[in-house]
Amino acid sequence: MAYVRFAADERALFDLAFGAGLDHGEHPGLTEAGTALRDLLMPVTLRLTSDEAAAFELIVLTAAAAHGLAVFLCRAY
Repeated sequence: MAYVRFAADERALFDLAFGAGLDHGEHPGLTEAGTALRDLLMPVTLRLTSDEAAAFELIVLTAAAAHGLAVFLCRAY
């Protein structure tokens, strides 16, 4: 919910962060941030699933749903 709230409250920053097409090769901090987030969430999702692959898939599916909702709300207003 915080992610969607961020998108709604900080629309310009959200658009910049996710619509700028930044190259991860030129901005390695993006990859590092993604890795840190995955490492933070994996222990939680591992408690809910049977193995690491399922835990990672849960992270991806949840992130995709939150991002899709955020984009939908930003475009609707």
